[in-house]
Amino acid sequence: MLVAQLPTALETWFFKMTGSPAAVAAQRDAFMALLGSVAIVAGGAHEDAAAPVAPQVAAPKLEVPEGWEEAEGSAMRVASFRVPGEDGRGADISVVSLKGDGGGLEPNLNLWRTQVQLRDLTDEELRAESVALKSGLGDLTLVHFESTDDLLGEGRKAAILGAMGQSGERTWFFKMSGDLGVVAAEKAKFIRFVETATPP
Repeated sequence: MLVAQLPTALETWFFKMTGSPAAVAAQRDAFMALLGSVAIVAGGAHEDAAAPVAPQVAAPKLEVPEGWEEAEGSAMRVASFRVPGEDGRGADISVVSLKGDGGGLEPNLNLWRTQVQLRDLTDEELRAESVALKSGLGDLTLVHFESTDDLLGEGRKAAILGAMGQSGERTWFFKMSGDLGVVAAEKAKFIRFVETATPP
């Protein structure tokens, strides 16, 4: 499977190619060329990818844990933080909001799994791997995924700790990614951060 995600200010596009390992490998360059040709059209004109776009929804009210630093955001993120660490052993925290169901629970959680090179799980398997989390934004699903290989080099594994759930007409995504040791150490802070989030 070869998957790409393209977030824009208002929606997220997914591109996926599946097949036998040989077939996917043979078509990888063609798939990459296809991705390179994609342009999102708005109002009859191509969007300028270099132009900054403000998030389309306000950030929730957040209690930022001690030691977290505010980081540069993006058009997708309504809030962004980082946990500093030596030699790249930090973690990145993002808060994203999408309209509707945001693409659904299973596709999004499996997308996070692919980011740490784990196989896709069925909806039933994902629910077994997740726990329910109460938040000021409503009921969320909390997951923790860690790589089996040293994705960060020098024997260091990567991890994603994330929570997502729909509140009204929007779905909220909270995600911490980075060095496994840092993510594990910050888990309690992250959960408290998510639990105390309230609507804008």
